Amino acid sequence: YYVGGMPQSAFSAGLKFFKNYWFAGVNFNYFMDIYLDPNPDRRTEEAVTNFVESDPQYAETIEQTKLDNGFTMNAYVGKSFRIANKYYLSINLNATNILNNKDFSTGGYEQLRYDPQNIDKFPPKLAYMYGFNFFAMATFRF
Repeated sequence: YYVGGMPQSAFSAGLKFFKNYWFAGVNFNYFMDIYLDPNPDRRTEEAVTNFVESDPQYAETIEQTKLDNGFTMNAYVGKSFRIANKYYLSINLNATNILNNKDFSTGGYEQLRYDPQNIDKFPPKLAYMYGFNFFAMATFRF
């Protein structure tokens, strides 16, 4: 079984711009092969004793739940200032998930409650991507 709660594969591509102490950039992030944390009780011999291996419920009971692939896009801009030739002040503005992709399920888990007669009785608990977020930061180096 796969490690749940995180993508098995993640890719990121970005563009950066620097000029006269100004900087800006944008990143596109793609996440794939995301699985839920499995319920160990469903993966036992006892859980599938009433099924034959060709029964669709057999596979549904033991297979790990895989989530849809997803993506985010982030952007940032900032400026650095040199003060008295030995101090630096940097101001950054960052925006995450600028496409407001809240339908992207980032992980979750199968409930430990389990009904062998009705596998869907206790659906898994899913976590979703936060919507658009931003923050500002100032850094002073000495």
